[in-house]
Amino acid sequence: MRVAIFTDSWLPRIDGLTTSVQAAKTRLEARGHSFHVFAPGPRRETVGDVTRYKGIPFWGYPDFHIALQPGQHDTPRLLREGGFDAVHIESPFLVGYFGLRAARKVGLPVVTSYHTYVPDLVPYVVPPGFRAVSRRLAWRFTGAFFNRSDIVLVPSPSCARELVRHVPGHKIANLEVHPNGVDIARFHPGAARPAMRRRLGPPGSRILLSVGRLAREKDIPFLVEAFATAHKSDPALHLAIGGKGPDLPRVKQRITDTGVAGHVTLLGFIPDADLPAAYASADAFASASQFETQGMTAVEAMACGTPVAAVKARGLGDFVLDGQTGHLFEAGDVAQAAAAIREAIGAGPAMRQAARAHAETLGLEKSVDQLEAVYRRVVATGPTRLQPRAVTASA
Repeated sequence: MRVAIFTDSWLPRIDGLTTSVQAAKTRLEARGHSFHVFAPGPRRETVGDVTRYKGIPFWGYPDFHIALQPGQHDTPRLLREGGFDAVHIESPFLVGYFGLRAARKVGLPVVTSYHTYVPDLVPYVVPPGFRAVSRRLAWRFTGAFFNRSDIVLVPSPSCARELVRHVPGHKIANLEVHPNGVDIARFHPGAARPAMRRRLGPPGSRILLSVGRLAREKDIPFLVEAFATAHKSDPALHLAIGGKGPDLPRVKQRITDTGVAGHVTLLGFIPDADLPAAYASADAFASASQFETQGMTAVEAMACGTPVAAVKARGLGDFVLDGQTGHLFEAGDVAQAAAAIREAIGAGPAMRQAARAHAETLGLEKSVDQLEAVYRRVVATGPTRLQPRAVTASA
């Protein structure tokens, strides 16, 4: 099959969306399928298997571009002449809309994946007095987008439930849970390295790792506060924070305010090649983000046999098994988060083995098998509304 992918985030930008899409794309190409990616960029161009719409950099993220002009390319013609069997929209945003509109003009079936809670992004671009109505409009746009798609894929059961709850009329046909897969051959306990351990923290310390974009929705300052509370009862604790982003000044300020500057390492951006060693070399992983549709960093950490302390919200609450692969805490509860950190750090071999075993059930090959089956089904059915399927409550 030949599939056109429309996404608002693509290489060289590295984030959860890009990583997940690239992993599935590579596996499917190895099975003989082919793809062409449509994405925003700094200039209008087509290079190899990527077509870019010229966009403008988004505040705080110079490598993320927002494309506003679909007419830069005759997208329907490109789809018509490209020999495509289906369109896969990875983000129901601007470039995603370009793809949806072009696919409907050409008569191609559409699969849409929902990786990011778009209404949660409203505070970044809308003044305070207009946010409530803007969120309602965002949900309405999301529902309209999904109802023009033949199949809608979401990465977690909680994401499915939230969409059903918020989309006007509760009418999302063909909504299916499709977790993004983790490469269990790449992320594994044996990836630990002494040199990485030294990079994360000083000798003799017990290391808590956090990896991700330093953005307000990731709530790293809260994690620093919880770590500071945990550190009072366990002075050997050390926090390593990997990532970059516009929230770095606020993170640094919270580190100073809580008095743990000597017990925190700011790693900056961790190259993709170094991530398995980072996860496997830490004693525990933590995330306080309530923004995750799945929380792939937590899944990657578990694949490395590293227990997770995570907020009991959305995707993290789905995929971190409380008391089995890690420990969950309620949003905003510093004392509970500190306890979860201490328990994850002190986890024994049984929890580490359980974390790895759970991650194996979320392996990349299984995820790709499901996606390939979705492609075959939608291509066989064609660009018509399929019979509604019940939303599954399990991953």
